[in-house]
Amino acid sequence: MTRDPVCGMSVDPDKAAFSSSYNAKQFYFCNKACKTAFDDNPLSYIKKRGLFARFLDWIIKGNEKTFHHHPPNCCGH
Repeated sequence: MTRDPVCGMSVDPDKAAFSSSYNAKQFYFCNKACKTAFDDNPLSYIKKRGLFARFLDWIIKGNEKTFHHHPPNCCGH
């Protein structure tokens, strides 16, 4: 699994319907709206993240199963 760089939702690269390549790296998206937002301004979504932000991502990822993470509104849920 990887994360949609726009909304942060978990995305399976093998099943993702939307993807973009930037600087020789592939990015996967949960829907067309997130892909379009990324394509319009990729640098705003792939900035280097600091240690604290990476720590928070780790905490959130670990708690997704415990708290039954719900997809963001961009996914139409």
